[in-house]
Amino acid sequence: MSVSRHFTASFEHFEPCQTQLGDEIVGFVFPRVPQARHTNLSQEKSLLADSRSSGVPGIITNTESHQAESIIETISNELLQTDKTITRKRKGIDRREQCRINQVRYRKRQRLILLQLEESVKRLRKEVAYLKRVVRPELKCKHSPWAIVAEVVRQVNDYLSLWRKVDVATTTHDIKLRTFLEECFSPVVTMGDTTGVDALIEQLQHYAPNFGDPKLQLQRIESKVPGVMMATGRFQMTVTELSLCKVFLNLPLGSRIGRDGRHATLHERLLGQRLSCSCTITFLFDDNGRVDRLEVNLDLVNPLLQVFEKLEDVANTLMNCS
Repeated sequence: MSVSRHFTASFEHFEPCQTQLGDEIVGFVFPRVPQARHTNLSQEKSLLADSRSSGVPGIITNTESHQAESIIETISNELLQTDKTITRKRKGIDRREQCRINQVRYRKRQRLILLQLEESVKRLRKEVAYLKRVVRPELKCKHSPWAIVAEVVRQVNDYLSLWRKVDVATTTHDIKLRTFLEECFSPVVTMGDTTGVDALIEQLQHYAPNFGDPKLQLQRIESKVPGVMMATGRFQMTVTELSLCKVFLNLPLGSRIGRDGRHATLHERLLGQRLSCSCTITFLFDDNGRVDRLEVNLDLVNPLLQVFEKLEDVANTLMNCS
């Protein structure tokens, strides 16, 4: 007990002082309100008030903010309208271009359809004419076989002569030739692989311009057996550049020594030569006195042998003839 009392008495001088501390003492340790805080707030308030009254730039008010937003919105609307206008113009240009392309395609299709219709009409007219000839009453031909052979040779010779002057397809001679052949020839007349009067005329038109100054000279007409007539003559022609391109187109390129001792190719030796070939045309008639078949033989061996002087060159030339 004595010890406890002793310790209590010794620590009495450490008890806290009951005296209240003032602001002048506490402020040095923990200030109640920082002075800078109050100072900055008052400065901000004064600056905002001054800016509102004097209109200082750099500080945006609510009114100016609304004005800026309206300006931005106006510019955005203008840009949007401009983009829409440009887009409409582009679409209009693309639409016009597409319409132009469609019109061109439509006109091409119409022209193609028109050409097809014209070809169909021509083909139908030919078929009608052919059927008329086939189903017509089988009447005897009023011309004799001798007259038919002589007239055919004359018509062909005139045809070859007129070819050099004008387009025979537009002359009255072509009409006369066609009329005569349709009257004296069978509708299914054949010559080799060719059938029909129109095909015969096309063959004549194909070969006529291939030679220069072609001539067919009739020498004699003879009757072999009843219904078979043969015409013999000579066919003269000049070999031209067109002849070499169309008829003698695949001749060997090797050179040969000619009569004058010079080297020349077969093309060079053949170009410009006047060939005179013996020709026979055999006419086979049907029961009605019309020509049912033609057989043409043209001898090219002898005239080519006179030009080349070697049978080998003649054989190569004839093998490459078309």
